[in-house]
Amino acid sequence: MIRLAPLIALAIAVMLAAPAQAREPLDSLVAYDLAFAEGRLERTLAKVPANTYPNYTDANGEWVTTGARRWVSGFLAGQLWLMYEATGDPRWRRRAERRQAGLAGQRLNTTTHDLGFVLFNSFGNGYRLTGKDRYRQVAVDGARSLATRWNARVGAIRSWNNRPSAPATDFRVIIDGMMNLELLRWAAANGGKRRWSSMAKGHALRTLAEHVRTDGSTYHLATYASNTGAVKYKRTVQGYDAESTWSRGQAWAIYGFAQAYRSTGDPRFLAAATRLADWFVARLPRDGVPFWDFGAPGIPSAPRDSSAAAIAASALLDLSRQPLSDARAGTYAKTAKKILTSLSSPAYLTEGTSNAALLAHGTGHKPSGLYDTGLVYGDYYFLEALVRYRALKRRGSAAYSPSSRTPLSPQPRWWATSWRSVRSTCARSRSGSCPKSRSSVSR
Repeated sequence: MIRLAPLIALAIAVMLAAPAQAREPLDSLVAYDLAFAEGRLERTLAKVPANTYPNYTDANGEWVTTGARRWVSGFLAGQLWLMYEATGDPRWRRRAERRQAGLAGQRLNTTTHDLGFVLFNSFGNGYRLTGKDRYRQVAVDGARSLATRWNARVGAIRSWNNRPSAPATDFRVIIDGMMNLELLRWAAANGGKRRWSSMAKGHALRTLAEHVRTDGSTYHLATYASNTGAVKYKRTVQGYDAESTWSRGQAWAIYGFAQAYRSTGDPRFLAAATRLADWFVARLPRDGVPFWDFGAPGIPSAPRDSSAAAIAASALLDLSRQPLSDARAGTYAKTAKKILTSLSSPAYLTEGTSNAALLAHGTGHKPSGLYDTGLVYGDYYFLEALVRYRALKRRGSAAYSPSSRTPLSPQPRWWATSWRSVRSTCARSRSGSCPKSRSSVSR
C-alpha cells in the first residue's frame, strides 16, 4: 500500500515554498510526482538492458521488455527527454540519447504505422530540446516511411497489416493512428514533402467521418476496401464488444484531434476534439480515471485504465488553451487537474510498492488478459501531462508541444527552493526512489 503521509507533508512544504501564483494543491503533487519519477526511471535504466524497451510490468512489478520494432519502443527515451526538459539536468539528456540510439533504424521501417510513437516521442523530442539536425533527419526519414502506407482511394494510412487469412483488399485503420499523424505534419514543415501534411489531414478527416459516432464516442477499427475506399465494417477490437467505446481509444481520439487542430487551425478538428472530450468527461467516474471500456460489465468493479486517464489529461490541458468558451475550457482544465490529482494519489501512483512503473492499474489489452498493470505509455503521457501542466502554470499557455517548430530550452522547476522539503520528505518515505541531488530537482 502507498503511504499518503509523505505526500501530504510534501504538499504542505512545497506550497509554502512555491511562488504565490503557483499555490494550488495540485502543484505540490506535481513536484512530488516529478521527483518520484526520477527515482523510478533511474531504477528502470539500471535494470533494463540497452536496446530493449519496457512494455508492461509483470506480476512482480518488473518490466516485460520488447524490441525496437514494437510500437512501445520510443516511450522510455521519450520519458527521459521529458525529464531533461523538466529538470535541465544534462544527465537526462545523455541518458535519452543513449536509449534512443537503438531506434534509429526504425526510420526505414515501412511495415508499421506506429513511427510517430517510436520516433517522434524519442528523436522528435530530442530535436525539440536540442536542435540537433541528425535527430530531425531521423524523424523526417520516419515520416517518409510512414507515408508509404497511404492509400489515396481510402484517403488514409494503413494501420494494421493484413493477416494471411484476410481478404487481400482489407485496409484496416485504427483510432490510435491519429497519434502518428503529427510526425507527417511536422516533417512536412521541417524538410520533408508538403504532401505529407495533406495525407495527415486527409487521414484525420476520414477518421472523423468513419470512427467518430454521432454522439461523440468512437469505434476502434474501420476496415475499408483498398481498391474502392468503401467501408467494409467498423468495430471495437480492444474494448468490451464490437459496439462499445474503448476508453484508451477515446483518449487517443481526443488527443489526436486536439493536436490536429493545434497544427492546422482547421475548425473541424477543434469541433471534433470538443465533441469527443465532452462525451469522455461526461462519463468519467468520480475520480476521473475511466474504466477500461465505457460499456464494460461489472462497473464500478471493472478494471480501470490509468493510461487512458493520463493520455486524456494531457489532451484536455491542451484543449483548455484553445479558442473555446470560458465554461468549456474551464471544464477541461478542471477535469485534467482532477485526473492528475487522482493519478498522484495512493490509488494509482506506485510509490511504496515494488512496481517499476510510475502508474498502477493500466489496461493494455483486456480481452487478452493484460490489465491491472504498469504501462510504459501510461507513464509517458503522465509525465507529459505534468510537464504541460507546469508550462500552463509558468507561462499561461500550453507551451509544451511535441511538434514545436523551433528547439526549446529545458525549463527550471518553479519549486527550486523546495529541494530540502522534497528530499527529506521522500527520504522519510523509505521508497528507495528519491532523487539523489539538488540538480535533479532544480537548476
